[in-house]
Amino acid sequence: QTIIAIEKNKYSPSLDLALRIARLFNAKIEDVLQYVG
Repeated sequence: QTIIAIEKNKYSPSLDLALRIARLFNAKIEDVLQYVG
């Protein structure tokens, strides 16, 4: 449920969760977090 919300840009994970997701999928943190400025 959380992964789907993140994929649809309806939820922004905390830094801790983003790091865990990045490790789980062997991805860079930049692939998990988005900068909107």
